[in-house]
Amino acid sequence: MNITVVRRQIKKELIMISNEISIIFSQRLKKQRLQIGITQEFLAMELQLTTSTIWKYENARRFPRLPGLVSIADYFNISIDYLLGRTNNPAIKK
Repeated sequence: MNITVVRRQIKKELIMISNEISIIFSQRLKKQRLQIGITQEFLAMELQLTTSTIWKYENARRFPRLPGLVSIADYFNISIDYLLGRTNNPAIKK
């Protein structure tokens, strides 16, 4: 197997993993928002984002950068690991 084939395979796998994480994030963000009974508009205002951005996050059309992930986790008082699907426990370990 040559290096070009290996690189293509790695890139394909990374894209697949990234898509899976994005879907998990979108589902968990929406779940947290609905659990506390707030609208996308309200969450957007609280996080100083647009409603469109929240919609894109919840529909796996866009993924936040690290500062955005931190803001979302802080707002809901949950771990980033939970948002990204690394754990099923939303509690922050201290």
